[in-house]
Amino acid sequence: MKKISKKTLNSSFWRWWYGNLTCFSHEHMQTFGYMWAMIPILKELYPTHEEQSKK
Repeated sequence: MKKISKKTLNSSFWRWWYGNLTCFSHEHMQTFGYMWAMIPILKELYPTHEEQSKK
């Protein structure tokens, strides 16, 4: 199992924190904050584009 670095977790947290403040609708706050926060984690766990796009 791959581990996520502390730097990536920190980056993900701050992206979620600021992304949470982008909209004032509850649904949008969750969607954009979560989506933007997951990008660094996915890039670290799946380094190639092919791995990232697998279902």
